Amino acid sequence: MLRLSLLWVGKTRETWLKAGLDAYLSRLGHYMTVSVREVKDARPGGRGGRAAAVRAEGHRLLAAVPPGAHLVALDERGRAFDSPGLAAFLGALEDRGVRDLAVAAGGAYGLDAAVLDRAETVLSLSPLTLTHEMARLVCVEQLYRACTIRAGTPYHH
Repeated sequence: MLRLSLLWVGKTRETWLKAGLDAYLSRLGHYMTVSVREVKDARPGGRGGRAAAVRAEGHRLLAAVPPGAHLVALDERGRAFDSPGLAAFLGALEDRGVRDLAVAAGGAYGLDAAVLDRAETVLSLSPLTLTHEMARLVCVEQLYRACTIRAGTPYHH
């Protein structure tokens, strides 16, 4: 069974998104051990501006990656899967002996290049632009869907 670490910049502030996340995190917990780590977001004002803020968030995300975990970075320029493809990807990780999976999602201004460079996989959730909070919900729902596909349960039809 995979151990999943979800690493996010900032807190989920929208109540309805938080409710959706909680529901899917609970469901996902039937298929893998899940932990969520919200790292502090950085303000783009001040010295260095937006680039410095993204760099600081990137350092915090990298520090939160469990040792030995396969890191997946969420980025619009990443590899896109359909839902069965994501299920196959998770299966291939397990077949390779991966036990710890970390998924990193940046804040409002995206991920630092250092996170993308460290990631073994860069994944796109959609060619559409999603808010960083919405991307969390889409990610968790798709991970749950992938698990149900692998388990042969009727959620995905």
